[in-house]
Amino acid sequence: MDEPSQVSAVPPELQRFMDSEIEAGRYRNRQEVMEAGLRLLLASPGWGGAPAHSPDGILNLDREWRVTAANDTALRHLETSRERALGTTLWELAPGLLGTECEAAYRAAMAGEARDFVGPSAVKPGRWLEARLLPSAQGIEVMLRDVTRSRDAEVALQGTEARFRTLADTVPGFVWFATPDGHLRFLNRRWYEYTGQDLQDALADGWAEALHPDDVERTTRAWAEARGEGRTYEIEVRYRRHDGVHRWFLARAEPLRDAEGTITDWFGTSTDIHDRKFAEAELLQAKARLEAHAELAEAARAEADALYRAYFENTAEALFVMGVREDGAFVVEQLNEAHQKHVGFRIEEVRGKSLDEILPAEMAGRVVAAYREAVEKGEPTTFRDEFELNGRREYWDTVLVPLRGAQGRVTRLVGSARNVTAQVQAEEGLRQAQKMQALGQLAGGIAHDFNNLLGAIVGSLDLVQRCSVVEPSARRLIEGAIGAAERGAKLTGQLLAFSRSQRLELRPVLVEEVIKRARDLLERSLGPHIRLAMEVEGRGLAVLSDPTQLELALLNLAINARDAMPDGGELRVLASGRDVTADNDLADGEYVELAVADTGTGMTPAVMERALEPFFTTKSVGQGTGLGLSQVYGIARQGGGTVRIESREGEGSVVRIFLPRTVAVEPAAERPEPETESTSSRASLLVVDDDPDVRRVLVEALESCGYEVQEAANGEGGLAKLGAGTDLLVVDFAMPGMNGAEFARQARLRHPLCPVVFVSGYSDTAAIQAVAGPEAAMLRKPFRIADLQAVVEKALAAGGCRGA
Repeated sequence: MDEPSQVSAVPPELQRFMDSEIEAGRYRNRQEVMEAGLRLLLASPGWGGAPAHSPDGILNLDREWRVTAANDTALRHLETSRERALGTTLWELAPGLLGTECEAAYRAAMAGEARDFVGPSAVKPGRWLEARLLPSAQGIEVMLRDVTRSRDAEVALQGTEARFRTLADTVPGFVWFATPDGHLRFLNRRWYEYTGQDLQDALADGWAEALHPDDVERTTRAWAEARGEGRTYEIEVRYRRHDGVHRWFLARAEPLRDAEGTITDWFGTSTDIHDRKFAEAELLQAKARLEAHAELAEAARAEADALYRAYFENTAEALFVMGVREDGAFVVEQLNEAHQKHVGFRIEEVRGKSLDEILPAEMAGRVVAAYREAVEKGEPTTFRDEFELNGRREYWDTVLVPLRGAQGRVTRLVGSARNVTAQVQAEEGLRQAQKMQALGQLAGGIAHDFNNLLGAIVGSLDLVQRCSVVEPSARRLIEGAIGAAERGAKLTGQLLAFSRSQRLELRPVLVEEVIKRARDLLERSLGPHIRLAMEVEGRGLAVLSDPTQLELALLNLAINARDAMPDGGELRVLASGRDVTADNDLADGEYVELAVADTGTGMTPAVMERALEPFFTTKSVGQGTGLGLSQVYGIARQGGGTVRIESREGEGSVVRIFLPRTVAVEPAAERPEPETESTSSRASLLVVDDDPDVRRVLVEALESCGYEVQEAANGEGGLAKLGAGTDLLVVDFAMPGMNGAEFARQARLRHPLCPVVFVSGYSDTAAIQAVAGPEAAMLRKPFRIADLQAVVEKALAAGGCRGA
């Protein structure tokens, strides 16, 4: 009970008593001193006049329950005069106390037990009194205080809380309160029914246990950001139902602030939106049906309208209502909050205006055409359009639902729009990747078949050239034909680089050394009208690549840059280290960036989009194959990197090659290979190739070198001819049915020590080495007979065949 306040005067002896008692330490706290002081005050002469104006009633009863003293406040509580009260028993002044809990409290105090009690006034109906009953030597002292107002406020508060809880427990979604630091302190009954959690599990941070595992991290992050910024929290999440099923909810929370603006609580709701894609159409159809049967379904229509309004105002989708005038114009009637937020039009600024008034002419024409189609069809219509919004191009999917008036004419269009920009960009990226993959497969297939043709041509010409009867003039023609075929092989090498089917000799390469070696070549290729600057930021930048191919990539980029600067300019080559994270094309880690920048004519967006495609070129006929950039791209991808292009028309271009950084290795001293005695005439070879022309050239070339040769057109035929006397297998790697890798595996089950030479137009390094190990013997089509003989003899010597 609060201490009596505003006493008009305190006798000096009471003050002295209190000071002495506190100093002597006879009481543990100030309350005990005040109670002792009150007893002294009540026992002093003339006490009744001293606290007459105290807000607390003070009453003194003797052992016979008679009133021996009472101040004015106590007399008002008893509704009696001092003359009547003094000498009268409490039970006569307040007979209503008899038989109540209050009587029991008074009797306990009379028996020596201090009591506090709150109860209704026995004299004034509707009033509540708080009583403190203190035993004394003469009887009991009573302090009374009217607490009617505070009790009424408490009852009102309890009623308000009860009504709020009832309302919160009856809404279909979740209602919750959280502390300023984000810990839940209230959840309505719907949460416990839905999740199956109990109170202890759910409050504080237990609600996160009901989240879908994929939503925990982003929900926690969004909740922390909203609290940190003091802004509205809104997110779509999945909550697990008690039966294990997850459903989507839209969770929203607003901060509640005090007069100083400090957040005191967070009030939140979570609404089930799992079926919202279907709810809108069903809602609009229901509304259309209700308009036709208004008189028969008034109550149902009112309920549907309320539901529609709740959905319209709270859904995260951009909703709008357009009026259709008789002249065919479309005017804005309603925009929900999500539409205003994401599109930027405020309803108070555009309500009643036509689309022609608020949209640019070209955009308005497209939108009006789509709206007219929906009106003409008279049924829900979906379309996608692109707009310049918020300073960027955005794509939106819109559903229009026509609503008809009493005469059957479409009078309104209810629309639902969704921003699908991210989806469109992802789809476009996927299409581009698929296109590049398909082009790569096509290029690789063409290169493989072309290499087979070149292999037959080069081998046949080489065989003819070896004949002693060939005249010198014919020999020159043959050399020219072989040179042309080898240039064709270079072209297929570019195709294979793009398709990532070419075998690159990957090893640690110091970028600084590559740039040094390339400087003279680039200066000669660029000419005097172009300034060349080459720079390496830092030392020891090394990548895992084929040094020759990397130099070729720089040359290709430099030639492209030269052609883009017909009037001269500057070409800058810069190598630098880069840390890459969260990149769609590259794994996280350290990379070396080779940037080739020019000040030329630049590219249009359409040209940039196709720049890496094989055979695509903007040059005149005869000035380029269109394989330069695609070859650079293939080299980068085979090395685990990628290529990025930045360009603006008229402002030059920058092509950046990214390759994973590695540790530079000092090159080992080359040791001359030991000379091996030719195994000609002592080795039996089996040639397996599905191409009859290539197989014929292989057989004749090997026979001309003195080998005994058998041949087979496929893997099955080769296994049938494989015998214990076979010293070496010459196998085409890419064959239909049983390919070269499978044939070699089965052949080695029968003849484990027989060496294999793989011949391929692809040079499928990974697949071949998976079968034969990293040192597998390989021969690239097309080939010269001398190359074929050298590979075969080296394989025979390494395999320890007879005569080797």
